Amino acid sequence: MKWMLNNFTLLFYILLATLAGCTTPKHNYGTVPTQKTDIAAYNPSTYGYAYSYFEQRAEKGDPIAEDNLGRMYADGRGVAENPEQSVKWYAKAAAKHNADAELNLGVATLYGRGIAQNTGQACQLFSSAKHDGNRYAEEFYSVNCTHSSVV
Repeated sequence: MKWMLNNFTLLFYILLATLAGCTTPKHNYGTVPTQKTDIAAYNPSTYGYAYSYFEQRAEKGDPIAEDNLGRMYADGRGVAENPEQSVKWYAKAAAKHNADAELNLGVATLYGRGIAQNTGQACQLFSSAKHDGNRYAEEFYSVNCTHSSVV
């Protein structure tokens, strides 16, 4: 019986530690609800709401919202496609070390979408994105930046 109680206690503490790691991140911009952190969470019928939400958050300096506005302009989701506006928002978020924005700005720079094409600058952004935790940045870096002519 004591063995069983010890196992349940251990299981309880493991569960508690797991749940503690699942909290919504806090930024000095306030709490960003999980369901609203990514434009992909919205369907086309709610892009207007998403734009309004992200714009309000971006005005407060929220880099997640800035990156999402950039994605909306890059893809033409709920707004007219505008690569220059996209780059503007990505750059604001990238300046705050938002890894997703660094990657997105790097891709725009690599292909010259809304900004002058510059492989060297794109590689620097991919490297920063990798350092700041974007899981896709390593692949972009290895495919586009490992040639001896790019540094």
